[in-house]
Amino acid sequence: MDIIAEILETDRLAEEKLAEAERKRSAMLENTRREQERLSRLADENSGEYAAALKKEYDSRLDTELAALKEQENKSIAALEEIFGRSSDRWAEEIFARCISLDGK
Repeated sequence: MDIIAEILETDRLAEEKLAEAERKRSAMLENTRREQERLSRLADENSGEYAAALKKEYDSRLDTELAALKEQENKSIAALEEIFGRSSDRWAEEIFARCISLDGK
């Protein structure tokens, strides 16, 4: 049963990392929005180009970080699926045996 708990914990951690990346993404997008507003107030002919480049840079960094987290999540899920594939029959037998032994008492 420790393997199941480990699988669930790994999955939970992967979900937390993904949620944290989404929070960072939202914060970065909010920062980008505020920076764009500031640049609009300064309003010179180059400010629009600068804001677009800044947003592109933030989006690029964010996409890179999200891709890395998604890759880690996929690796974790693959590892969990591999463990489950190797152990599912044994786990089912153990669960069944425990259920039978509980009914016999």
